[in-house]
Amino acid sequence: MRKPIYILYAFCFLLSSNLVTAQEMGLHFMTDIFQANKTNPAFMTEQRIVYTLPGFAFNFHHTASSYNDLIRTDANGQNILDLDGVIGKLKNHNIVRLGFDMELANTTFGTKIWRGSVTHALRSRVFAAYPKSLVDLGWNGNESFIGRSVNIAPEFQAMAYSELGLGFAMKLPKITVGGRVKILSGIFDISTGYAEAAVRTDEEFYQLHLSTFYSINSSSIAGSTSFDNFEPEFAMRVLSRNWGLAFDLGATMELSDKVTVAASLIDLGGINWNANVTNQTSQGAYTYEGLNIANILRDDELEVEQSLDTLEQIFDFQESNNGYFTPLPGKMYVSTTYEINKVFTAGGMLYVEQFRQRTLGGFGLNMTARVGKILTAGMTYSVFSRTYDNLGLNAAVKLGPFQMFVLTDNIIAMVRPFDSRNTNLRFGMNLAFK
Repeated sequence: MRKPIYILYAFCFLLSSNLVTAQEMGLHFMTDIFQANKTNPAFMTEQRIVYTLPGFAFNFHHTASSYNDLIRTDANGQNILDLDGVIGKLKNHNIVRLGFDMELANTTFGTKIWRGSVTHALRSRVFAAYPKSLVDLGWNGNESFIGRSVNIAPEFQAMAYSELGLGFAMKLPKITVGGRVKILSGIFDISTGYAEAAVRTDEEFYQLHLSTFYSINSSSIAGSTSFDNFEPEFAMRVLSRNWGLAFDLGATMELSDKVTVAASLIDLGGINWNANVTNQTSQGAYTYEGLNIANILRDDELEVEQSLDTLEQIFDFQESNNGYFTPLPGKMYVSTTYEINKVFTAGGMLYVEQFRQRTLGGFGLNMTARVGKILTAGMTYSVFSRTYDNLGLNAAVKLGPFQMFVLTDNIIAMVRPFDSRNTNLRFGMNLAFK
């Protein structure tokens, strides 16, 4: 079976392409539109009935480098891969994330006191965590690690799922509480389970010692997870054998006529993967004579098929078929807003995300202006996971019952995408009625 080897190759490509996911801070402050409810289920719009039209959201983040850090121009004007320069900028542990959401249909209804909501969306997530030693070993070879042991195991997950949400919010004196239960149906997943792989190069005989406890799990409703026997029998389903539950909880409190605080926990839960499951596990200790990993990955004379065979022998994956569970990236928002006057509102927020035992955090500042009943515009500045140049803009236009909005948390990335490590974009339209 070469599937795990293809996955390792795909992971290396993922690192070079710099595709990752990030938070949405601007959306949290756009409380004039229903979509802000995604960051806190206690948020209630002035409109009692809202139907959303299809919309999308895309975001990415990399803690280490941008595209222009990875590619440089030489003296002849040719673009070349500069991993030597990138390795110097890497942290001991680096994170790569990507997300894409397609909002299919949402509706909310109720009174001034309570609101119910039904939401349906397709979501995809890619997460990768990799040590600096993995890139160093793959690019520079074993020489850097002679006489010492280093962990080179990457962690990753690529998944897509359908989400059906049922929400409810209730306004009490000075306090609003809300919650949402989300029924999840997994479409596909490829992810690591155990992720331990230690490499040591012998000082005297240049032997490569590898100790592994590493597993790759995969599942798909398409009929097969094998690359050799893939059958595209894909059918979109609200429920499948890959099922799961997640919960959102939120509350807001009015401290005064001008000051409001809010807190929420989002995506508490995960998916049980049972359809067409394949587990690939490498466990044991291996010794190889005179083997240099860099030669396998960089030698132009070596056929790809030979590289795959060699890597497959090194990791020696064994196959099984056991169901498994993966959690969603859990998020926490804590925010406060201050109504300066009828036009301007200022706000601040703390954001924390935890996924696969890793925690990322940041904070944001916001200023929102409401220009009549037609336009709401805002600006955010945020710091998130080693990025400090995130200046966001958002706007929502209302013409009668029709609403249209667009937002980004990093407008600089729209102008200079190859220098950015963090960006996102969301667009949507609503029909809102009082």
